[in-house]
Amino acid sequence: MYADIDKRGNYSLFELKPFEKDALIEALERFEITLDATVELLEDNGFIQEQKKATQKMIHVLKHIQ
Repeated sequence: MYADIDKRGNYSLFELKPFEKDALIEALERFEITLDATVELLEDNGFIQEQKKATQKMIHVLKHIQ
């Protein structure tokens, strides 16, 4: 599998097998839970907010790949 993010924030995924997609979605969802806990501990942390947005976007994209 190969994943890339361009300068505009667009994601590209190549050669993603179904089991890899499922594992990646699960890992990202768990990471999102960690980010939620971290946001509560570190308020006004822009980096954490950016990570959360990027994670949510990647989960959304992966769930819509056929």
